[in-house]
Amino acid sequence: MKPTLEIRPIRSEELHLIAHYITGLQQSLMPLDPTQRIICPDGYGEAYSQDLQKRVAGGDGVILVAVSGDQPAGMVAGIVKAPPYYEAIGNTVQREGEVLELFVSEDFRGQGVATQLMAAVESYFQAKGCEVSGIAVLAQNERAHRLYAHLGYADRVIYAVKPLLKT
Repeated sequence: MKPTLEIRPIRSEELHLIAHYITGLQQSLMPLDPTQRIICPDGYGEAYSQDLQKRVAGGDGVILVAVSGDQPAGMVAGIVKAPPYYEAIGNTVQREGEVLELFVSEDFRGQGVATQLMAAVESYFQAKGCEVSGIAVLAQNERAHRLYAHLGYADRVIYAVKPLLKT
């Protein structure tokens, strides 16, 4: 059964939720990373939260939360990107929305929360004149990749890494 959600901009008294969500996201990605580059040391969520808030504020962006009753269900953060000059002359798209982070609390997964959060951030991007929306996903995060494909996102760029130092 899908929960009844309120999706809205995050409130100042809820900013602590960002660190909580980012820590949860990082911890959920750690076992998926074959290179074991993703870690979650103490204080990571708080430090990333501060940086994310700055990026959103400086990027004409938004942080939206999904709340079911008094329970936080998830969040999405996105920015509006205007390409640098050299990209603008080499691409047809001039304004792009970029989803920086999407996280759904474990208790709410599989209930359409991510779909609703994505629809809300896409509406924000459209209102800002964005022509496309983009999101990066860890290649091994098959569940998220399937969701984005279901929502109409198509793979465009593949970023590959190669370990150089043996640990």
